[in-house]
Amino acid sequence: GAPTCSNAKVVKIQASDMTLNSVWNGTSGALEPRTMVNDGTYIYVGPTGASTAPKVEKVLVSNMTTVGTWTGASGEVIREIDYDGGVLYVGVENPLPKVYRVDASTMSTNGTWSGVDGQEDVYSMDYFNGSIYVLAYYQSPPKLTKIDAGTMATVGNFTGPSGNWTTTVLAGSPYIYLGMDSPSYNSVYVLRSSDLSLAYSYGSTWPNWYGDHITNLVVSGGYLYALGLSNPMDVVKLQINSGTPVPNNSNNIILTRNNSSPYWTSVNITVNSTQVAWYQPNTMVLGTTLPDRSGPVQNGIITWGTNPSGIEIYFGSFLALFFWF
Repeated sequence: GAPTCSNAKVVKIQASDMTLNSVWNGTSGALEPRTMVNDGTYIYVGPTGASTAPKVEKVLVSNMTTVGTWTGASGEVIREIDYDGGVLYVGVENPLPKVYRVDASTMSTNGTWSGVDGQEDVYSMDYFNGSIYVLAYYQSPPKLTKIDAGTMATVGNFTGPSGNWTTTVLAGSPYIYLGMDSPSYNSVYVLRSSDLSLAYSYGSTWPNWYGDHITNLVVSGGYLYALGLSNPMDVVKLQINSGTPVPNNSNNIILTRNNSSPYWTSVNITVNSTQVAWYQPNTMVLGTTLPDRSGPVQNGIITWGTNPSGIEIYFGSFLALFFWF
């Protein structure tokens, strides 16, 4: 049968020879420590299967003893813990998703974020650069919520395609990576961290791994590794776009500045292989408007330069002459 235990355990292993060093035993009744973080001096263990109120136990690494405890509300289940700069972010199921901000020195709550109806619990969570990114449990259409870690207020959302759901999030800059599942395939969505807009996606034709989902994402050396929960397990290695992305903005695009090109016959601008502007006049340009011949009109503005000293150009009327012999 399946192994059982009466309380959570953390095993400390010597990395040099992979031998057992010591074991920490948690509070009785607090099972399945699926999430754990460390700050170099302490580890913070959050059992998911606590039968009463959930606890995060602060353990001194040097001797593997408990030196502090944070306790949540009765009925909650801890899903994720993140740590940054002396602060813990504890994601729980309640049944709506909730994130506690906890002072790691005192193990006391000093801020809370709560989800909305339609979200079941915190399924995956990641902290990066002052923001917390939360995925609700198997919500479809999937939704990623961005939280300001200072105010614990929602500052952005991304909603994916209906019929899909997200299973894991990896936060970073300039991108946020989402493991995305559907009944027939797995994929990774890549969002811009600045505004949570979709940059691109990988794997829309990957077969669904044994009917299960992407459980973990790791970025290393210019590659993204996606771990699939399957039998046997699969890891997909993806090349990350090495180019520097340009966030969506309203800045002007300036062509042939500072005599960079004496002339050009046409300019075609595309984004993700979609034409967004086409400048190739097929009628005489009189004035400063450069017509856009693509679908959504975005006319350019010509800034006429000046002639070199001693050169002048005059335009007068033209007379058509015809000769017969």
